Amino acid sequence: MLEVKGLSVTVNQTNLLNDVSFSAPLHQITGILGANGAGKSTLLKAIMGQIDATGDIVFFSHNMASYNAIERAKKLTFVSQHESIDARIKVIDYVLLGRLAHQNHLSSFNEVDYEIALKALAYFDAEAFVKKSFQTLSGGERQRVQLSRALCQLAQDKGVYEGYLLLDEYSAHMDIYYQRYTLEMLKRLVHAYPLGILLIGHELNLALHYYDQCLLLKNAHAIGFGPSQNILNDQLIYQAFNTKVRQLEVGGRVHLLME
Repeated sequence: MLEVKGLSVTVNQTNLLNDVSFSAPLHQITGILGANGAGKSTLLKAIMGQIDATGDIVFFSHNMASYNAIERAKKLTFVSQHESIDARIKVIDYVLLGRLAHQNHLSSFNEVDYEIALKALAYFDAEAFVKKSFQTLSGGERQRVQLSRALCQLAQDKGVYEGYLLLDEYSAHMDIYYQRYTLEMLKRLVHAYPLGILLIGHELNLALHYYDQCLLLKNAHAIGFGPSQNILNDQLIYQAFNTKVRQLEVGGRVHLLME
């Protein structure tokens, strides 16, 4: 379980997050939604310890501050939409970077590490890129490789994935097919392993159908948190995005339509 309690971030006397609290269980996808500037990326960076924050973050029953960098990296990983990567690196070498937290100082990557990396690439339909240079990939292909690196990092003993995957607009450059394919794979992973996923997204219908729960932010405050079908209603969506929606049921599934 990952629990955030009263998290606040202030930079140059500006509140980027104000007293945000929520919990993200294992085996669930938690979506973080809100308009631009609501505090979504700031929240993920604060959880990762990339920016200073006040409040408490409880991670597997211990305060996040009690973990050293290596312990945290084995069970917590982040995919940023603006990740800085040397484009000349080979895909397999980039994905293997996810194994660094699991290495001792004297060892190099072994056969097991390569198997873990290839398995992670296969999960996101990216194994065909294994020998390619990162710079030859499209934006969407790069994002799938970044997800593979992150999953590789959470591989524990005996091939079990455990921990939390934090994704900041991971699908911004993916086409419609791979947006849905990736969400299907993430859903399967959290059901099969002790994994939890926190992700930032903008597509409300995908959130409604794939996210188990949602945290809705507006102007650095949490204005709603709970099961997606409860949070993604016309009133809260209008409050968060200043946009009117209506629900339409098609084939037994509810869809949100912009008015």
